[in-house]
Amino acid sequence: MLLLIVAIGVGVATALISLDWFFASGEETDQSMAEWEKPYVPWWATKFGIWLTLSGTVGGITYAALPYLFPKIFVPL
Repeated sequence: MLLLIVAIGVGVATALISLDWFFASGEETDQSMAEWEKPYVPWWATKFGIWLTLSGTVGGITYAALPYLFPKIFVPL
């Protein structure tokens, strides 16, 4: 359970830290959301989708790496 909480926390922290890198202003946020309306642009190809993918990937890597790096803490007996 601790592993899951830490991985989610790292993913959310990454999202909050990188928020300003992707969306410096409200206009950029609105423009990125409007890209979903275009006919041939999938959600993951927008700036918003890349931001979500980045934070989710960092959380997933954390979830996979912590048991190998700290087995006494994150591997239940």
